[in-house]
Amino acid sequence: MAGFACSHSCLCHLLTLGTPAQEYRSGCQFEKHVWFPFPFLTGFPPPVLEIDDLYPLAGTDINVTCTGHVLTSPNLTLWLHGAPELPAPGETAWFLLTTREEDDGRNFSCEASLEVHGQQFIKTTMIQLRVLHKPQLEESSCPGNQTWVEGMEQMLACIPKGNPPLLVCTWNGVIFDLQVPQKATQNHSGIYCCTATNQLGSVSKDIALVVRCDCGPLLPGPGWKPPGVWDSYPDVERREISVGWGG
Repeated sequence: MAGFACSHSCLCHLLTLGTPAQEYRSGCQFEKHVWFPFPFLTGFPPPVLEIDDLYPLAGTDINVTCTGHVLTSPNLTLWLHGAPELPAPGETAWFLLTTREEDDGRNFSCEASLEVHGQQFIKTTMIQLRVLHKPQLEESSCPGNQTWVEGMEQMLACIPKGNPPLLVCTWNGVIFDLQVPQKATQNHSGIYCCTATNQLGSVSKDIALVVRCDCGPLLPGPGWKPPGVWDSYPDVERREISVGWGG
């Protein structure tokens, strides 16, 4: 069996694995013919991971499929995370997924393993799924009642759910910038209308904002006098006692 050697700056391997030899080259130049042991095989191509639609609507059925690269051996073993069963060596790994809103941002991975002369070589491919669903303005992430402290830098708290969401809030008919902190004043009190929109629809919500005064302890006003001792015991009967001194 003949092989070939490569310069240090390139990747060349001879693939045999019990099948007719295949040469996997990547910008390589032959230097001389040598015998190559398989433990040197570390650069076999990663598996091919495919999803029918990377941006499906929630509730859509999609196929997640993992196959070996055409340059790898048919004896390759694939493990697709989420698949109910591990396929036989050389077979395609796949499963059917009904997308949910919770699957938005979910990462899928497929692992290809190759055993050569008692040594295990592994390559992994990952892909991310984005699930499109109608926008939502939930109370947990966009409270309907909010309070600011006067004089403090504040921002209206409203984070929509949906993919991708576009949020616009208006105050007294004017678009309110949610990204810029505002120095809270009493003039900021009022009702804000926020609308989240994507290609599937839109949803609106009113937010009642109250700005409270951080004025410190209250000082007594004119005419104020401290309460008498009897004011602290309203249920105790009061009696006046006259005390005289004899001559």
